[in-house]
Amino acid sequence: MPKRVPNQFDMATPLTRQQKLYLIVMQGVGSFAINFVVNFIINWKIFPDPENYYVPFAGNITCIVSVIIVTTLIECLACCLIGTVLTRLDLRSRKVIVPGDPKILTHPYISWIPNRLGFLNKRGVFPRAIILTLLFIGLFDPITLLILGLVIRDGGFKLQWGFCIFMGFWCGLMGALITPLNTLILVCSPDHQRVVTEDFDPESAHQHHAAAQNVPPSNINGPAIVEALTPPSERIGYRV
Repeated sequence: MPKRVPNQFDMATPLTRQQKLYLIVMQGVGSFAINFVVNFIINWKIFPDPENYYVPFAGNITCIVSVIIVTTLIECLACCLIGTVLTRLDLRSRKVIVPGDPKILTHPYISWIPNRLGFLNKRGVFPRAIILTLLFIGLFDPITLLILGLVIRDGGFKLQWGFCIFMGFWCGLMGALITPLNTLILVCSPDHQRVVTEDFDPESAHQHHAAAQNVPPSNINGPAIVEALTPPSERIGYRV
């Protein structure tokens, strides 16, 4: 039986313990808690008297179908955009998270998602937010509406506090999935390698290498050394 040829993902450096904790705890659990509280309050304000409010399944702006779809649209966009700003601040400080290996993003399940850091880049933040939002609307909403449609009788139901709790839990779960995914793409974006390469001082590397080898610096081609030691995917101008 022929051996499978290793791809870039197989050769990727695994996420560190710090990176995993950041994705699971700060982005996953943290996003769940924030989205639960925010969406519980929003639904409580939309339906001021939940003990006696009759909500139709479809047919008007505050029906169940409208609430589910609009909530998914707004929440996914907000999670991606706000999460991107906060994660980039953390990456810049390097105190709680550091960039990961871009080869992780070559996995076939996520390689098609835009992975650049720029907001206006065609493979950057806004296209990624739109794509992930549409993906979650297509995955979450049909299942949710199907379950609610099977539970609801007579075209609607008398709203109880349980609906506000359900919406909080449902939105929290959705946030706990989309936020770590967006953050993983940000942490492993190949743009981090370009920044490192552009900030790298070839002359300094040339001096250190010469001192280590006891060779006069004038006899060593610093830029050539940097070019030779830098993987192709990390060189300036390399397109992924």
